[in-house]
Amino acid sequence: MYPDGAESIVSFSIGPHVVNAGGLVRLAFVIDEPSGELNPVFQQEFDAAELHWLVPYLVRLLAREDVTEEIVAAYQARHGKRPESMHIGRPRV
Repeated sequence: MYPDGAESIVSFSIGPHVVNAGGLVRLAFVIDEPSGELNPVFQQEFDAAELHWLVPYLVRLLAREDVTEEIVAAYQARHGKRPESMHIGRPRV
């Protein structure tokens, strides 16, 4: 994830590593700003990855709150380890 309020970028990767499909999507498309809810287009992905716990953080990120460390802490509490991530500048979408 590249945190930048409504311009934040969320990356998706679905499936086993060697045959996965994914992409980069603007957070403003993933979270419907007026309602503060997950865009129904992403319901299946969030269900499959059990990611609904992340939605409240994404809503706050959309509002320009810095929730990076809270997301990392919540992930670590769920999975017993910090998430692996790599930031190399702002991706193009």
